[in-house]
Amino acid sequence: MYRCFGKPQNSNEFLRHFVNKTKSLAHEGLLFREQIIKINIHALICDAPAKSYVLQVKGHTGYSSYTKCTIEGKYKERRICFPGEANELRSDEFKNLIYDDYHIGETSLTELPNFDLVTSVALDYMHLICLGIMRKLLNLWLSSPLTVKLGA
Repeated sequence: MYRCFGKPQNSNEFLRHFVNKTKSLAHEGLLFREQIIKINIHALICDAPAKSYVLQVKGHTGYSSYTKCTIEGKYKERRICFPGEANELRSDEFKNLIYDDYHIGETSLTELPNFDLVTSVALDYMHLICLGIMRKLLNLWLSSPLTVKLGA
């Protein structure tokens, strides 16, 4: 947890203690009831802006901002959309900074053992569903003329 006015300028400084502690727990383990338990991080849950911040990638409104594949976004109706067919899936090659139009820097999360920066980072339910699809559906349902009704 972090408390300050504004976010830290450098996400790697923000993550340094977490990354170091996680590496230590993965290698040395945690003593619990006279037993050593190795700890690994299996998932990272963030909203879309925080995810781009900690992964050091383009923000969620960027043309190359989709985290799961390399599809290029298109500007449509005042927003970036990702229409069309699925493109090449992003892989853990992410660590090698091979996606020039996606990366804005290196993330210290690459140091986490057994952590895939693509599959271990969850999609953001709030921005994708609650503020995306559901808002669009509610606007359609509430502001469109009711020419069709669902039967009981």
